[in-house]
Amino acid sequence: MSDILLCDLSDAPKILADRRKEWVCSILSALGLEENKIQIEDLFELRNYLNQFGIHVALKSAGEEVDIYKREWLGDEKTGGWLPLNDKYLVAQWKRPKYVRRIDGNSLYYELHLNEWSLIK
Repeated sequence: MSDILLCDLSDAPKILADRRKEWVCSILSALGLEENKIQIEDLFELRNYLNQFGIHVALKSAGEEVDIYKREWLGDEKTGGWLPLNDKYLVAQWKRPKYVRRIDGNSLYYELHLNEWSLIK
């Protein structure tokens, strides 16, 4: 997907963070998680919840990039476990957007060219 967001220079970080959070929530919802559980504020509790379903969310570059993995379970319920992470299980990725500075008369703003993809949707 390649969306372009327009925003003031000072608003860019907040708008981008909000959009990234919406994107992560939409991917997790598409993976079958309950939306009210995704909004858990305690990071430890959220990671435990995601781990129950074999989902791992990796933040890179100070949270500007996100990789979402859906791992496979090997074995039965008692003796099995989640297979280790590798790129085979990558289902969605949000990469750092491209910032394009625009001037329109006396107005200065950014075009944020989003760079994300997913196997879901």
